Amino acid sequence: MSKLGLGLPASLVNASRALRGTSSARLLTTYYLGALLLVGVLAGLGSLVVHGIIARQQGSAKIINLAGRQRMRSQCLAKDSLALISAQTLEQRRHYLEEMKETAALFQQTQAALQYGNSPELGALFTRAAPQEKALATGVEKLTAQFSAPDPTPLSAAMPEMVQILASEGPFLSDMEAIMARYQFESEARVAWLNLAENLLLVVIWATLVLVGLFIFRPISRLIRDSFNRLEKQEHELREKNRQLDAALQEAQRAVRAKAVFLANMSHEIRTPMNGVIGMTGLLLDGDLNPPQREFAETIRASAEALLTIINDILDFSKIEAGKLTFEMLDFDLIETVEGTLDPLAERAQGKGIELVSAIASDVPSRLRGDPGRLRQILTNLIGNAIKFTDKGEVVVRVSKEGETETQTEVRFEVTDSGIGIRSEAQARLFDPFNQADGSTTRKYGGTGLGLAIAKQLVAIMEGHIGVESAPGKGSTFWFTVQMDKQAGRARPPEPCLRELFGVRVLAVDDNALNLQILRQQLGAWKLQAGTAPGGEEALGRLRSGAAQGEPYQVALLDVQMPGMDGWMLASAIKADPVLAGTQLIVLTSLGQSWSAAELKEAGIEAYLVKPVKQSRLFDCLVRVMGKAKAETEESLAAPVPLTASRPNPPEPVRKKARILVAEDNATSQRVALGQLRKLGYRADAVANGCEVLEALQHIPYNIILMDCQMPEMDGYEATRTIRQREQGSALPCPWKSPVHVIALTAHAMQGEREKCLAAGMDDYLSKPVRAAELQAALERWQVAMQHLSLPTEGDSHGFLETNLTSKT
Repeated sequence: MSKLGLGLPASLVNASRALRGTSSARLLTTYYLGALLLVGVLAGLGSLVVHGIIARQQGSAKIINLAGRQRMRSQCLAKDSLALISAQTLEQRRHYLEEMKETAALFQQTQAALQYGNSPELGALFTRAAPQEKALATGVEKLTAQFSAPDPTPLSAAMPEMVQILASEGPFLSDMEAIMARYQFESEARVAWLNLAENLLLVVIWATLVLVGLFIFRPISRLIRDSFNRLEKQEHELREKNRQLDAALQEAQRAVRAKAVFLANMSHEIRTPMNGVIGMTGLLLDGDLNPPQREFAETIRASAEALLTIINDILDFSKIEAGKLTFEMLDFDLIETVEGTLDPLAERAQGKGIELVSAIASDVPSRLRGDPGRLRQILTNLIGNAIKFTDKGEVVVRVSKEGETETQTEVRFEVTDSGIGIRSEAQARLFDPFNQADGSTTRKYGGTGLGLAIAKQLVAIMEGHIGVESAPGKGSTFWFTVQMDKQAGRARPPEPCLRELFGVRVLAVDDNALNLQILRQQLGAWKLQAGTAPGGEEALGRLRSGAAQGEPYQVALLDVQMPGMDGWMLASAIKADPVLAGTQLIVLTSLGQSWSAAELKEAGIEAYLVKPVKQSRLFDCLVRVMGKAKAETEESLAAPVPLTASRPNPPEPVRKKARILVAEDNATSQRVALGQLRKLGYRADAVANGCEVLEALQHIPYNIILMDCQMPEMDGYEATRTIRQREQGSALPCPWKSPVHVIALTAHAMQGEREKCLAAGMDDYLSKPVRAAELQAALERWQVAMQHLSLPTEGDSHGFLETNLTSKT
């Protein structure tokens, strides 16, 4: 219960106190402003009083001065009248006459000024002095009139006026003396009153200031002191909260580190068995299986690949949330990156009977700088979704230039499908984490709902935008833009063109209109004369028409899968027509279909290309077919390597001489690695930890070690560091002569794992589950690195392991 006895929460009580404090401060502020206004008014009144005193003093002084001058002028009139009567000459008389006239005029003006606005007492004095003033003025007027006549006035005639002037001058002086005294008295009285008012104003001002100090400044100072106290308290609380926040931040950082360690451990624990599942399934599929068994194995592999995709999405999303996702800045070719992204997706598309097509505008810069891996990740996600939600039709990847500067270009990517489409209300949340267009799609199509959220984050980091245009039943178009740097000093190379191919007439035959359009544009860019036909019957007609007109087609690109007359039937018809015997045939087929050189020769076909067709492969194939390239073997003439086919294995002597050691503590992972190496034509041994690696190197100079990073007793990092120390001349002996090429095998897919491996002295890095193609690429990189070194001679590298290490593994 609070002091109010109402049981209010402490927060409400504090808020009430704060409001009361705020009201008091406002009231005191109002009082303070009112006091300042009052002091200002009083100061203004005091200023007016002071100015009034000064003005009254100045006016009284002027009036008293005028009264004194009036007395002097009355005396001057009397003196001038005596001088006028006693003048001996006419000139003297005129002089005194003029002087008397001027004095009389000033006398009358001054008398009128003195009588204006006087007090009753002064009015009475002026009334008493009026007869003398009038007699004096009348005498002066008559005297001046007499002496102004042409004939001189006898002295006896002017005596009455003279007597009148002298008789009134004395009483007038007495009256003027009284008037001056009265003026002096009234002036002093007014000044005294104004001084009193001034003193009263000063007293009021001082009293106001004292009251302001007592009742305003004092509470204000108390409020200020209380405010400072509250500020000090709040500062103390803030420091305490900052300390708590620092502790919470450290705890959060520990949690983030723990989360990273947990994710790394989970990645290791999940990827290790996944490596066994995918690896063993791949080895199983390479064997002789009946159709049901192959179907079961394919299902296992597809499920494992789907599970691996989910794991990768979760790890990528965790990296983005933790701010640990980084981008590389590498030189890459945009066309190769886009076309290479379609390779692993082509089989999925063709398995559903969907056309997968890429259309790259000719004005898009190809030599760019950025992170091609992240770009492939975005494209793979969008294209994979398009294939997943499309049951028939096509998926088209378009690349165009959105904008360009001297150093950068903005590239726009569009992935268009003819699938189920997306409702408008679902599009708004499509890029949110853990969301999909419809809950039912999760059950039908699967997925975590993280792919598009990750793509959005990646696009944002690449300074671009992402969006979707779709309608139910009308397919979807996912688009995004990214900013890419141009490679310094490396413009896009011109379109390849050979003089021998210039003007060659090529007919493209395909029932897909978009494929025809893309082929026509590409062939035209290479300066070939391209024609198109949507089917076999139309193609035969155009071929025969061209031959009849003397403009035969030298090459025909035939799609294998067409309704009605397919590619094989069309090829047979062309070869059966003697008019068209000179036309070279190239077939475009789906992934997984391949033929030997003998089969192609028997069908009259020069080569085949796997769809979607890469530009470079199409050009090379045309050059070969036209006989303008170097001589090739019958196998290479048969066809370019299909998109999903493996790279050719290294030469047999290299594979026989290469000594490989697999360091892996998991027995299943050992069998997978050994099986993959055996499939690639290599022989290898296996050990279970780093100590056994060092022991094996004492007896056999291995060229390559596939080093698992997480092993008991001695892990891969420590084993690699020990190997490098011996190679660099440490105290321990180094039996092997050439540096060992160490390839890291790790189930950790977290940020910094590659750098950690390289820092330990490893030469390459493979993330589990290890695919055969990735393993082969790593072995090829070793061959490039070791070209200047001779491999050790072949020897028995297995006897020691069979007798010493087999039981341990």
